Amino acid sequence: MEKPKRNLTIADQRARGHMDLPFLMLTLLLLVIGVIMVLSASYASAYYDSTVDSPFYYFFHQIIFAAAGVALMYLVSRLNYETFRGASPFVLGIAIVLLIIVIPFGTGEESVGAQRWLSLGPFTFQPSEIAKLGVVLMFAAWLSKRNTRTKRKWNKKLLIWRIADFLD
Repeated sequence: MEKPKRNLTIADQRARGHMDLPFLMLTLLLLVIGVIMVLSASYASAYYDSTVDSPFYYFFHQIIFAAAGVALMYLVSRLNYETFRGASPFVLGIAIVLLIIVIPFGTGEESVGAQRWLSLGPFTFQPSEIAKLGVVLMFAAWLSKRNTRTKRKWNKKLLIWRIADFLD
């Protein structure tokens, strides 16, 4: 039997359609709920804070970042996902190096009593965010290389234990 082809051509990708609409709607719904929660949580503190101009200060900033995130999400969705597979070890390696640099060498910036941030000029970021992306990319690349046609061997005792756990 012939091995299934995993790499899609650009024509195959276009034939599938531009976007997964249910997933997009779910993402936008969660985004709207999150922005509303930011408004609910920050309105009073921004109202009583004399350094901000409006009680909607944090809300408007969150909307700006949400719009930038949606635009970035659209741009990334247009890229061929196969290119990320080759970049996954490099992203994870860079993330590990940045995580190592933060604490032992004293290059990390301290905030709220913890040294988790790195400062590169005007930008300050947490290396753990890059590590999250690296781990997701690495596991996705690993799972896509696995042989999906292998048969699973079920352990009967484990299966019975799980069923008994479910019934309790």
